[in-house]
Amino acid sequence: MKIIKKSSEHIDNDALLACYDVGKDTLSFHSSYNINNEDVIANDWVDNRPGHLQHHFTQLEQLREQSGKKKIVVICEPSGGYERQLLKAAWDKGYTTRYVSGEATKKASAIESNDNEKSDEKDPRVIDLVAKLKRTLTCECRKGIYKKLV
Repeated sequence: MKIIKKSSEHIDNDALLACYDVGKDTLSFHSSYNINNEDVIANDWVDNRPGHLQHHFTQLEQLREQSGKKKIVVICEPSGGYERQLLKAAWDKGYTTRYVSGEATKKASAIESNDNEKSDEKDPRVIDLVAKLKRTLTCECRKGIYKKLV
């Protein structure tokens, strides 16, 4: 028997996963967790503007407290730059951020709902599934001269 040990830098169980399908003007939000053997699911539509994101993050903090989680991880697909507003607001709050590849979302969609159709309501659920399987990509805030690389 061959045994391999890997270190995991991915999402831990003490994190509330905040999953978003990013559009130019709106974000479709989904988060789910289990507390006292009950599944809790939160869904919302959020305007992709700083003031609305700050209000949404206040609600997200309340959800984190209710869930008993220690931190929040914001997860989305890269979407041609429209995700930058969300990521900047998350970094300003000190949240961890991760990407999920569009290809992974498309393939996992067939598993989650038994079809290949994309929809703004379904995609955040699929992103949540991919994140719980720990198939996320690094997405970090760069400082100084390295910020120009983004």
